[in-house]
Amino acid sequence: MLLRVMFLFAGACAVWAGPSQTWRIDYSYSGGLAGLVRRITVTDDGNVTVVDGLSRPAEARFAATPAEMAKIVAALRELNLSGPPRALPPARPMPDAFTSSLKVLYGGQEYPIGEAGAALVSVLEPILIRGLQRAADENWARAGTFRLGRVWDAKIEVRDDKGMWHGEYWHGVWTRRGDTQTFDAVWRNTRTNEELRETVTLDSAERGHVLLHRSTGNQTMEGTYWPEHQDRLAGFLTSGPHWYWEAAMRDDQAH
Repeated sequence: MLLRVMFLFAGACAVWAGPSQTWRIDYSYSGGLAGLVRRITVTDDGNVTVVDGLSRPAEARFAATPAEMAKIVAALRELNLSGPPRALPPARPMPDAFTSSLKVLYGGQEYPIGEAGAALVSVLEPILIRGLQRAADENWARAGTFRLGRVWDAKIEVRDDKGMWHGEYWHGVWTRRGDTQTFDAVWRNTRTNEELRETVTLDSAERGHVLLHRSTGNQTMEGTYWPEHQDRLAGFLTSGPHWYWEAAMRDDQAH
């Protein structure tokens, strides 16, 4: 079976790849409420580049398998790329809609591909998904374990029963107890000047998701952080989903 796949790959490349007939595929999609921007580039030598451009770009580079390259080349052959490229009709703009773009650089010309590229897109999408996962894994591997630090400055919005915020905060300072997961927290209300003392304990922190709990009212604080900014947290109290909180590390000398 492996010899058969290698034969197909070699035969396909003999038709499409070579010193005078190199090719490159660029496929991307973007939009949606989250503002996704994701791209994949594949070249005739099997090199793949995947970029996740959401807020903080992540990139992965790897090689497509012979079986994947054979499918890509077969889909390219079905497009019958020749002659001058034809422009695609302009897309109708729609707020938050997903838009996609597929282009093939072949024979020194760039061909925009529309609906005829559905078979090629179906081959590219699993490779794109694998690349996005790889990019995320590499980002978190570089980030390492979550850093607890020594002191955090935090604040919690105070909202009424209807979820409305009227400018009131609880400002807090968390000071870590030695090398434990627990912080002594001192809060002060910006409206009443009331002071509250409690403990805040880290339950878990992994791949951008953090859970802490407050001793007062046994409240859980759920939040997120970015690989390159583990010193900044933000999220909501699970007991009051409208109560937004955030925290910033003041001192990162201890882990």
